Amino acid sequence: MTIGTKEVLENKINRGKAFLEKLEKSSLNAYKENENLLFRLLDENKDTEYGRKYNFGSIKTIEDYINTVPFTEYEDYECYIGRMLKGEEIILSARSTVHFATSSASGGKIKYVPMCQEAENLFAAYTHGLCFAVMDNELGEKWKKGRGVSFTEVRFKPAENGISIGAVSGKVRFQHKENENLVYTTPQCISYPEDKMNFRYLHLLFALMEEDLSFITCTFMNAMADAMRYLQENWQMFINDIKTGTINNSILIPQDIKEEISSLIKPMPERAAFLKAEFEKGFEGIMERIWPNLQFVFGIGGGSFKVHTEKAKYYLGNIRVHYSIYSASEGIFAAPVSSETEDMLLLPFSAFFEFRDTNSEENKTVTLDKVEAGHDYEIIITNLSGLYRYRIKDVVRVTGFFNSLPKIQFLYRLNQLINIAGEKTNDNCMNDVMKFASQECGLGITEYSVYADTDTSPGRYVIFAECYDGQENLSAEQVAKVIEKYLCKFNPSYKDKIINNKLSPLKFHYLKANTYETYRDLVSDQGVSPNQLKPVRLIDNSFKKDFFFSMTEK
Repeated sequence: MTIGTKEVLENKINRGKAFLEKLEKSSLNAYKENENLLFRLLDENKDTEYGRKYNFGSIKTIEDYINTVPFTEYEDYECYIGRMLKGEEIILSARSTVHFATSSASGGKIKYVPMCQEAENLFAAYTHGLCFAVMDNELGEKWKKGRGVSFTEVRFKPAENGISIGAVSGKVRFQHKENENLVYTTPQCISYPEDKMNFRYLHLLFALMEEDLSFITCTFMNAMADAMRYLQENWQMFINDIKTGTINNSILIPQDIKEEISSLIKPMPERAAFLKAEFEKGFEGIMERIWPNLQFVFGIGGGSFKVHTEKAKYYLGNIRVHYSIYSASEGIFAAPVSSETEDMLLLPFSAFFEFRDTNSEENKTVTLDKVEAGHDYEIIITNLSGLYRYRIKDVVRVTGFFNSLPKIQFLYRLNQLINIAGEKTNDNCMNDVMKFASQECGLGITEYSVYADTDTSPGRYVIFAECYDGQENLSAEQVAKVIEKYLCKFNPSYKDKIINNKLSPLKFHYLKANTYETYRDLVSDQGVSPNQLKPVRLIDNSFKKDFFFSMTEK
């Protein structure tokens, strides 16, 4: 029996609905579910090297666990993980490691995080199932269940013991490779690349050729927002290529890949004429006009990505956004059970959770049954794969409860906090500052970054921004004054430090065109998947500092 696109998607939907039911059932007694998970993990791992070190076998209560096992960070595991990469077992977990998830190197280096099979299965269920189940519940017959486009590429490399290494999103997507051509428009020779090429162009070309496109997925919403801006800037090239069935000669693509996909690209003059007419009307709401069956976009779009989601909505019109999941290389922690909301339900079977109130100077933590709505917490996890009381350095806000299960929103990362003189400017605040400042200045900002300059006395913020519009109207000094005004407005502590001469006035630099694309290429060459690259908000190491200062407009 031949399986089609609709059947593949129905299988994903049914799998997602099973996990949605599991999540709803666990919400009835979330604390007990979470407590049971902790003691199952401690019992399983009591004879590992780490379990013997902290005497897991003698831990009888959560208080025992908190008092016995210290907070940890990645550096506490590096020596263990180095041995695991070479094939040693029973070190952190009794479970076999099936994959090493690489981080996006936001702290300046690549991290290799072990992942067991259960953790991989959860990622697959909630990234390749739950979203489709939620959208099927909401849309019903309105969703025609045609193919979609995924603005992601999958890369792997074997470790010394043959276990795969790479982004988690790629690992779980690989499970579905067999039927992928029925689900996504991009050919597999592009989605699973061995060479560099212009992925943005190629994903868009095949998506534009698909009249009945029904959904879009991306790891982070900046990928989709960037793709649509690229389309807006280059639509005439796409029209010509679709009309003639060719690939523009300026596009970077290996010759063997070009030959392989040439049979899939045929002249489509009628489609080209339709697209041309729509593009000439303008790009606000363009996506629902050129893809009338497009129903939703699925990608991480809250927290620091909110600014990119807002940019994407200019193109989306009334198309819904599902905010994907709350996850990291260390695990998947929460998921939304409806679209158009950043609220997510904790997954009590994915990790044991502790919460530290960010308004407290103490390191005291509480369990999920003790959190309060409206409070912000640093979230600390004990995961399925051998990390214990691990600080992922994320801050979340509890927004309410679904039965006994907390609903949370991701806010910011602690290591993305700018704090020269006690002013503590977080990512959310900085996003608001740049949003209002760019509007007042009439700037179209592609992306921005901040450097805490402590070489001057007193210290100061140095802000870099790549702009696609408006920079010819204002000098860098004029922009700096507007940004300073909004920083003082949104962070009273910053204003106080400026008034009392504990901070110097900030400095602003325009960046050259394509700075952030160049940066992504450089970091990708170091082994990080482009799908995992987050916005460079904080310039926190010498590599970033040297790069961004070298890319300023003189």
